[in-house]
Parts: sequence; C-alpha cells; structure tokens
Amino acid sequence: MARVEAVLRRSGKLHRDMNALSLGDLVIHPERLIGTRDGKEIPFTRRELEILVYLSTHGVRPVSRQELLREVWGYRNVDYVETRTVDIHMAKLRRKIERDPSQPQLLVTVRGEGYQLKVEE
Repeated sequence: MARVEAVLRRSGKLHRDMNALSLGDLVIHPERLIGTRDGKEIPFTRRELEILVYLSTHGVRPVSRQELLREVWGYRNVDYVETRTVDIHMAKLRRKIERDPSQPQLLVTVRGEGYQLKVEE
C-alpha cells in the first residue's frame, strides 16, 4: 500500500487533503481500497488499484500489456509470457469504474498499443 501511495504522490494524483484519486465522478480511496460514486462504495483489490495508479501516472501514453506485466505484476521476461490476465483485470476494472462497460470512457483500449486511462484534468 505504501508503494501505491508513493506512486500517487509522485504523480500528483493523490490529493493530500482527501488522500484520493479522482477519475471523473469516481473517487478512489487507496488507503481503504474502495471507490465512491453517487454515494455508493465500490471495492477494489490491491492489484486493481496498482493498475489504475500505474495507468494514471502515464497520462495520455497508452501502456502495453507487456509493460503492465513487467511493472505491475513483476514479470521479468514478458516476451515469453502468454497470459490473458491483463485483459481479464481490465474487464473487471471496466465493470467497476465505467458507467457503461461496453462503451468505456475512462479505461480505453488503444488498438495495437495497449490501455489508457482517460481522466479530465
């Protein structure tokens, strides 16, 4: 958790007074592993939070599956790893953070590049 908070602090996405990451109308509270939208709590796993934090620190640049496997999952040699775990996690995250997961607005796929978190600054 300290690692996640350190990344958020360095990225400027962690509001010191609220200790939260804002994604549109969704506010994520890293210390509690939950998000809130419209007064409802949305639970997140540590891995889901690590993915969101990593994507949020990379701005408009799409992040590839290989980079996520290397940086979030800690795999050393991703060239030989064949897994759909990134895609599965992204689908779960979309169901949690998107109003309409079938037409994502926050967590988008950039064809041929990877994933991008679109947050209005």
